[in-house]
Amino acid sequence: MGNLFVLVFSPEVVAAGASTALAGLFAAIVSLRFIARSPYIRYLGQRYTALILINILFSFMPGISLAGHLGGLVGGGILAFVFPVYGEQDSVKKSWRWGALALYTAGAILLYAWPFIFHPFFDL
Repeated sequence: MGNLFVLVFSPEVVAAGASTALAGLFAAIVSLRFIARSPYIRYLGQRYTALILINILFSFMPGISLAGHLGGLVGGGILAFVFPVYGEQDSVKKSWRWGALALYTAGAILLYAWPFIFHPFFDL
């Protein structure tokens, strides 16, 4: 999701890297803080909140994609509701899981289609 954010919000930038995926993993862990019953996962999510804030601050430096990191955070936060914590399959209702998956999929399709619809230099 992070690289799709770069494509839409910073189309002039060439982005390649795993930092958007790492931002997504960080956001998923923070989201699990509110979903999981395990005290360890809740504690881990609390600690990762500070890591995300530091990551966002570093994203304002030249050569680092803020849009990519924010997109990774959004995608990871949504996907945390899709994949349950091992042993806690009932921590999120099935309807919420399907809704989060639909939201993620629709968002990814919209972000992918956006440049072809609204950016003239993507004309085919």
